[in-house]
Amino acid sequence: AVFGDRHRIIGLVCMNFYLNLPLSSLLESFTPQPPTMTENFSNHIGDTIEQAVEAAKEHVYEDSRIPAGYKNKEIIAMLNEQGIFHLKDAVATVAKCLGISKNTVYLHLRKCEK
Repeated sequence: AVFGDRHRIIGLVCMNFYLNLPLSSLLESFTPQPPTMTENFSNHIGDTIEQAVEAAKEHVYEDSRIPAGYKNKEIIAMLNEQGIFHLKDAVATVAKCLGISKNTVYLHLRKCEK
């Protein structure tokens, strides 16, 4: 019951519950879900970098709002946000996967930092 002045009932709160729904599912909807992160277990660091490049390419190429001339720049920005360029030989591997020079990768990285 919802009480008003002089403890008079002014309304009722009613909650309907669908009994075929597990209680755990209901409770999950009230708690914030952590962002999903993917892990990559690889014996070779180059494989890890190549998989990250392929995932970034897939994401960028699906987005029609990004002009064709900016796709590589956007891919490099995404990889930079993921910290890929802290890995050894990442610049050379990314350049090879994208079919561009290492200097072009460094150019896009400098623009990302600004």
